[in-house]
Amino acid sequence: FAWRMLGDSGWAKLVDEYMSLAKFLEEKISASDNLEMMSSRMWTNVCFRYTSKDITNLNEFNSELRTRLIEDGKYMISKSNIGDDVILRPVIANPSITRESLDGLIHEILNIGKDIQSGIPSR
Repeated sequence: FAWRMLGDSGWAKLVDEYMSLAKFLEEKISASDNLEMMSSRMWTNVCFRYTSKDITNLNEFNSELRTRLIEDGKYMISKSNIGDDVILRPVIANPSITRESLDGLIHEILNIGKDIQSGIPSR
């Protein structure tokens, strides 16, 4: 039904926008001192993690970060693994996602990361 509603050109436009948003997110991650891309961006999958030289176990750290992000309820991203590395993996696949919401996601991830590093407990 969705295909009939949007048509070929509507789906093409939607996919192009998702790809543009994924590229935007990749650029925001690459510009951050505390975030690192963990693989090349594939379609609308963006695989990254929070990192800092002061973190001894990045896997536990990123697992805790994702747990806190989900508990807060503002953003939903998946956690996965690339090899032995725990990563955060947002997939752009919702027409409500905007550059502003992705800015908010990055802001929230950086804030939660700072809280964890400072020893601030989950809210």
